[in-house]
Parts: sequence; structure tokens; C-alpha cells
Amino acid sequence: MDKVRQREALKAPSNLYLLYPESGDAWDFSYDYRSSPIVQASLVSAAFTMDGTTAVCTQHYQYKQSSIDVKIMLEPEGDELLFDCNVNWNKDDVMLRAQFQPNIHFTTVDCDIQFGYITRSALSNTSQEQAQYEICAHKWIEVDEHNAGFALLNDSKYGYYAKCGILDINLLRSTFNPAKEVDRGTHTFRYAIYVNGGKKDRLQTIHHAYAFNTSVLSVPTRPHKGHLPATHSFMDIGSDSVIIETVKKAEDSNAIIVRSYETMGGQTEAELNCRFAHGGQSACNMYEQEIEDGATQYRPFEIKTVSVAE
Repeated sequence: MDKVRQREALKAPSNLYLLYPESGDAWDFSYDYRSSPIVQASLVSAAFTMDGTTAVCTQHYQYKQSSIDVKIMLEPEGDELLFDCNVNWNKDDVMLRAQFQPNIHFTTVDCDIQFGYITRSALSNTSQEQAQYEICAHKWIEVDEHNAGFALLNDSKYGYYAKCGILDINLLRSTFNPAKEVDRGTHTFRYAIYVNGGKKDRLQTIHHAYAFNTSVLSVPTRPHKGHLPATHSFMDIGSDSVIIETVKKAEDSNAIIVRSYETMGGQTEAELNCRFAHGGQSACNMYEQEIEDGATQYRPFEIKTVSVAE
């Protein structure tokens, strides 16, 4: 239930662990795999608990010699439903997918890619659309209506089916080429449902997906008084729709390379602000060669690179 918009987020039972027969190479499978009889992993047990203020549903599924243990978690006032999975996979020639049926009427689907996103058809009217029976997305994939959106966030799974009102994610394979035991063994991965107000909230989807994929790192240190405020950022870009994607050491110097891009497909103004001592900033190209570009205007999905000297 989407309590903010007072509507059901799903129109049918979802997060179904479905198994399809497959054969061939790890980089391909038959376009008509969904015409095979559907096999569903059996739910063996389910328990509901509270972990502090977090509501947790722990489920155990079984399919022959393979098992799926999943914790479904919801924080108070949270807008993400998290699925934390531990899978012991021991099957041959079987593909495991998790299926959702969003309460969204959609004919297109937006897919996160590196430095932007693209829109694909969710129809099957043409041969080109039919060939999109499996599509890729990085950190998120989303379907929308005018005032409602449904996104799947993930940390390591990039294959999806988005047709006929169904959105499902490819979790595991079990082919024999190029390796003999592809995906056999124990796996841990996470994905999440995120609901929003549609395309107007796309920026929130992008930010949620980055947070989902970026863990907080804690570094032990000795007690000291400290000199930084309680919250601090060593650099910012000055625009919500521009994200600092990369911070790295330069290839041929000790400079810091900062790469950012416009996320929403529109024009905006943004300028890098470094809050630490440095020897100056200069624009450079993707080869880290200095260029004369002092412009702070970003074109749709434009990538800008800045070199920060010592």
C-alpha cells in the first residue's frame, strides 16, 4: 500500500520466485523462455518480527536442492521495501527470476545506464519490441503513470523483463558455457521496491538508487577533539540534478579527478566547490588533458571532468 498516494503499489501477488528452463550460453537464452511451464519456488516458512523499529518478514523458500532465504524489511515512514536475499543455488539449466506486477499502466520503461537513463518500449507490436524480451538497467528501473511511479532498485542484478504489466528481475542463471558451474553456490544480494509520484519524482529515484548502492564506510580512529562540524562534505556540485560520479587520482599526476554528470536529461547550472586546501581547479577532457572550458552550464546528460591540483 502506497500510503502517501493512497493506492495499492501492486495489483497482484509479487516477489514470486519463478524458475524457467534454459540452455545454451551464459550471454543468451531463448526469446520464448516464458512460454515454458512456470515453476515457482515453494514457501516453506515465514516469520514476522521487529528489529528495533524495523518491521521484518523472514521467508524461506525451497526448490529441490536449492534454497532462498529472504528478509523483507520496512523502516518506519520508509518509502523503500527492501529484499535482502541469501541463496544457495544448486541447479542446472534453470533461471531464477523475481516477478512483480506494479499497479501501473505502462507502455514504456525507463532504465538507468552509466551517466544517464534511456526509455524503452514495454510493448511487443514490432519485431524490434519483441526482441526486447530481456533488457538491461544498472541501479534502477522504473515504470510510471501521470501521478505514480514504481521502481526496482538493485545492487548487483542487471537483467529485466518489462512487458504485459510485469516487471521482473533476473537473479541467477545455471548454464555450462563459458564456465561449467555458472552461479552455482551461495549468493547474497539486495533489491528494493521504491514508490513515488511518477516522472516528476525521478530525481528522488536516482538519489535513492545511489544511496542503495553506496554503503556508509566507518573508519576507526583514536579519540580526538576534531575540527570538522557534525555534518560536512568535502565537495559539492551545487545542483540536485548533477551528481559527482567519480573521484579518483589522476593517471599522470597527484591531482584529483572529479567527474560529474547531469542526471535528468535537462539543462542546468552547476559548479564544483571543494572544501579543502588545493592548488586550483581546471576543466579537462576524458583523457584528463586540460581544456579551456569554464562554463558551468550542463547540457542534458552532459559529463564534465575537473582536475583539482594539490
